[in-house]
Amino acid sequence: MHVHKGWLSAFPLHFHPSASIQYDHSSRRSLPTNPSTFKMKYSYAALALSALAFAAPAPAVVEDCDETVPAVQHPAVQHPAYQAPPVALPSPIPSNDANCPKVECPAGGDKKAANFPIKFTSTFSIVATPDQVVNGSSVPTGGLEGAVGYYDFGLNSDLDLICYNITLVGVTGAYQSPADTATHIHQSDVGRSGPPRIAFPNPTIVEGSNIRQSFGCLSGPFVTGIEAADNVTDTGSASGFTIAAIEANPSAFNADVHTADAVPGAVRGQFGAPLSY
Repeated sequence: MHVHKGWLSAFPLHFHPSASIQYDHSSRRSLPTNPSTFKMKYSYAALALSALAFAAPAPAVVEDCDETVPAVQHPAVQHPAYQAPPVALPSPIPSNDANCPKVECPAGGDKKAANFPIKFTSTFSIVATPDQVVNGSSVPTGGLEGAVGYYDFGLNSDLDLICYNITLVGVTGAYQSPADTATHIHQSDVGRSGPPRIAFPNPTIVEGSNIRQSFGCLSGPFVTGIEAADNVTDTGSASGFTIAAIEANPSAFNADVHTADAVPGAVRGQFGAPLSY
């Protein structure tokens, strides 16, 4: 019996004694002539797996461990204790005496608004009513019935400046005037008409009410948008008007407002003597 010796010849193969071997020249393999009598004690696959099993290293034995991860120690945070902000004590309120010395009045004033940021050299409070209104011919018109206006003014003649707080109640209709605005100070005596010298921003309506308000400050030069008799010069500062003129003769000036419901004027109020405290 001739057996082809290849790489499998290293493994013990057992054949039945009656088996014969025939060599296949085309495939160069030795084949049993009687396959039914050919018995292999171990299959090729079993032998290969056995060889791999012996060659593979033994798995490492992992022993259980009891390793405790240490806790991370965070440094304690020290928050500063709350401290209330310092409270500034109010300065003593100076008396409203007319002779309040400037060293006691923060703004250097000597009138009602001594503590106002701007020094006032005089202050006025005017109540404007419909019955004081006259037209361009100085004829009373009756104004706008039921309306009233409150005009509070702080003047500084040194700075040619006026601050205002105007409140209109019951005034109706859109503002209407040939001047730049419809809220003015005019120069005219009681019952007489005269040119506007200052045009203020018109008070705006307070939502949900019949009140209109405005406040602020204006300084010269003042422009009204109305020309003087020469049809060239504005009736404001260009005509020689200054805040000092009001202080020199308050009763020669008045405050008013004009609307489409009362074009000559809804309300009007004459300047009186400066307020004294």
